Amino acid sequence: MSDTRGSSAAAIAHSGASTAATPPDEHSHGRSNAETPAGRATVIVFAGLVLATCAGLFLAQRLKHSPTSVHSFRLSPAAFSAIAGRGQQTARGTLTATRTGLEQLSFQTDTGRKVTVEIVNSADESVATLVRDLPWPRYHRLCLSWNGRRGEGHVEPTRTAPSARAAAGAAVCDLSPVVRLPAGTLAPPGDYRISVSLVGASHPVLSPSTFAVLGPSASAS
Repeated sequence: MSDTRGSSAAAIAHSGASTAATPPDEHSHGRSNAETPAGRATVIVFAGLVLATCAGLFLAQRLKHSPTSVHSFRLSPAAFSAIAGRGQQTARGTLTATRTGLEQLSFQTDTGRKVTVEIVNSADESVATLVRDLPWPRYHRLCLSWNGRRGEGHVEPTRTAPSARAAAGAAVCDLSPVVRLPAGTLAPPGDYRISVSLVGASHPVLSPSTFAVLGPSASAS
């Protein structure tokens, strides 16, 4: 009888020892996933994504409300027909009245950096360059014109001179460069906008509004 009791006690002791030696993970079915290494990694990754999203939204809002160094765009008319044939070759921007076969545009900058002004289509592809790396004083409105043609224009050797209307105080632009307009093929009908790049700036500034190029006019200038 005593042997039987001894054997039972030994068996119970052996069973307890086996249970104690079993690794803890084999008895952790009730633990949360977040307490395992894989769970902790998932939580860390999720938290990182949330923080990155919040930071991106904050930056986007800050850029949206931050003042830009190029502003106060003016475009006239809302739509125009480029002149077929040779078209106008030079123009002095004054923005006084609608001029046949030309889109008149102007803007201001808050810096004295050189400016490059391009015409871009609805896909933001450049179709014409009006001036490239033009030195321009800050706080002065720059007036230019576009004849609806592809290619690259440039400022004439006369450079920038006071506008004839500036003396009477009626000019929109007190300084007005004489620009030789692009002489390439006519740009196709469609919507266009102005793209202004400043030397040293990270990206160009687009005019908030667009204008339309219609079919070419048959009359030549």
